[in-house]
Amino acid sequence: MFYSPSYRRATEEAGRILLENGISAYPLNPVVLACRAGIKILTYDQFSSLADIVQADLLALSEDGFSTCVDSQYLIVYNPFVRPRSRRRWTLLHEYCHIHLGHVPLNSTLVPGGPNERFMEAAADELTSCLIAPLPLIRLCRIESETELARCFGLSGLAAKNTFETYRKYCRGNQPPELGYGASLDRFGRFALEYNWRKERSARHRQYRLVDIEV
Repeated sequence: MFYSPSYRRATEEAGRILLENGISAYPLNPVVLACRAGIKILTYDQFSSLADIVQADLLALSEDGFSTCVDSQYLIVYNPFVRPRSRRRWTLLHEYCHIHLGHVPLNSTLVPGGPNERFMEAAADELTSCLIAPLPLIRLCRIESETELARCFGLSGLAAKNTFETYRKYCRGNQPPELGYGASLDRFGRFALEYNWRKERSARHRQYRLVDIEV
């Protein structure tokens, strides 16, 4: 994974996106990225009313969401009833990545049809993972468990599990610690310091409570 050219390109692209959008804290809000890119976000209900399409057809296309372009306006359409919230965050960011990578043609069909190209899905997933939880930032925050990872970066349980496994491999590898993120990591110095400070303070308080109980 870390040795593939596509992953290196994904980390470099994620670094550019984070830097250009001034992102300096997590969890990442994909709505902010979409709005700054001029992408409109609609729920299935809103899109169904505007396009005169029954929601069952949208759900048949995807239970989570999709992206399209109508009259030169890029749209992300998503199902707001999907739970947990972290899964919706991933969907919104994934569709943003499709648009950012040029996978959605200008003035495409109202509702995308046909099978998705595997390489496009893989590329969007790779960029999404690099954006939603950068491995170098996980290291800066000294994340110690899947639960902590999910809480800090707003990941679902499954995403946290997969990301934490990847993170452990990253820590054991010989790759440059910053991967391809470059200067974008400088913006997260304060976030990491404050996060670790809060974590250490919380640990001290827990220790004090344990001492009080034992006495």
